Amino acid sequence: MLRRLSGRSHEVFTGLCVLAGEEKRACVGRAEVTFRALGEDEIAAYVAGGEPMDKAGAYGIQGRAAAFVEGIRGDYYSVVGLPVCRLAEFLRELAPEAEIRPGRG
Repeated sequence: MLRRLSGRSHEVFTGLCVLAGEEKRACVGRAEVTFRALGEDEIAAYVAGGEPMDKAGAYGIQGRAAAFVEGIRGDYYSVVGLPVCRLAEFLRELAPEAEIRPGRG
């Protein structure tokens, strides 16, 4: 998979659906990720580290594979796996009485 991504762009889609009683909000987050050309030694080292083994697409953009990414167009958090901005919008719409504030790491 990493060989196929090397030196190319690909699209990442992440679905999100929030239900509150009878109300529903849904969306699909999209981003285009461009990888630089990867050497066989880089791919082997990344795989040997185990990071890609539980990742859709065989990489985690928030981890060591960030060094492979030449560019991204779209929502970074959709690539990570949760379109956070859209989630916050949906929660404000569906539960305006709730206080939504950034968490602490």
